[in-house]
Amino acid sequence: MAKEIKLVLVTPSYYPQIGGLETHVKEIAERLIKSIPVEVYTLSHNLTKRIEIEEIDGVMVKRFKATTLTDGIRVVSSEFTRELKTCNANVIHLQGFHSLLPYYLSRTRLLHKLIITAHYHGKGHTFLRNILFNCYKPTLKKIARSAERVISVSKYEKSLILKELNVDEDRVIVIPNGVSSDIFDVIHRASSQNFCKILSIGRLEKYKHFDMLIKAMRILDRDFKLTIVGDGPERCNLLGLIDKFGLSDRIFLKSNLSRKDLLEEYISSNLFVLLSYHEAFSIVVAEAQYLGLNTIVPNASALSEFVEGGYAYGVNLPLTPRKVADAIIEISNLPAPLKKYAPWTWDSVAEEHIKLYRSLC
Repeated sequence: MAKEIKLVLVTPSYYPQIGGLETHVKEIAERLIKSIPVEVYTLSHNLTKRIEIEEIDGVMVKRFKATTLTDGIRVVSSEFTRELKTCNANVIHLQGFHSLLPYYLSRTRLLHKLIITAHYHGKGHTFLRNILFNCYKPTLKKIARSAERVISVSKYEKSLILKELNVDEDRVIVIPNGVSSDIFDVIHRASSQNFCKILSIGRLEKYKHFDMLIKAMRILDRDFKLTIVGDGPERCNLLGLIDKFGLSDRIFLKSNLSRKDLLEEYISSNLFVLLSYHEAFSIVVAEAQYLGLNTIVPNASALSEFVEGGYAYGVNLPLTPRKVADAIIEISNLPAPLKKYAPWTWDSVAEEHIKLYRSLC
């Protein structure tokens, strides 16, 4: 007889922080809790106590105090490893390879079954983090090989894991990211104004290349306008660049939008652009394509799968402002939308996770 599943999701960050990983964990946690006991263990550097517990949309979240070192690297407290050892879960599901959590789990003698969703990009996203990440790969190989299963969110990510971490192929499975079901209830209407509205969404990090998109806007005519939605460490630099180029009347940077307001940005836009070189998957690209926005992405990482499928227009590397501007002009003149993408829903993603947990318990 199968055991009851008791699950702990371990993640470097969680809502209200915003990003692809945070969205992934929150969306599946809120669906899993309807079927199995779930807790989320996460880190925070600005707690007043060593552990803080709160309930968010039905999910119990334990935040552990962490010390932030250089370049956003967080060192966890002893309370975290102690809680992990003594928790009454029988499945621990680690989210993300781009933090020190894999190191701490590899050094903790756990009796639980371990599952990993890698969110793996294959490298760090700054010069220092890339050097450290290459030194870190032996630890990632060790913990990946000790896991019952490693989940990737795209075929591209799976190939990267098999190539770089030497995990047996039958232990790496693909469960794509989902999209929220609310996108099925809205209709793309695009801008009816006499200009072309471009939308770009994401965490404001250097590797997302929002600066490249801003520079491309200098080349485009004034009837192209851009809205960037996101927050992150590059926010001030991007605002400075917009001001420097005198583009504040054509480029608008918005943060902390409600889901309703974000959907309004989607459906009132003509084009969607994401210029990130490193994506294991992109939820915002999937949503934009489903809603009928012609989409431009680099022909690289997991984004190349959208290009190969005919769902997006791919720009070959290396990107330049001129290449991006030319792509925007070309796609804005297309007589018909590109092929429509049919995404997974988060409900389907959660169901696949439950099947996996049950198969291991």
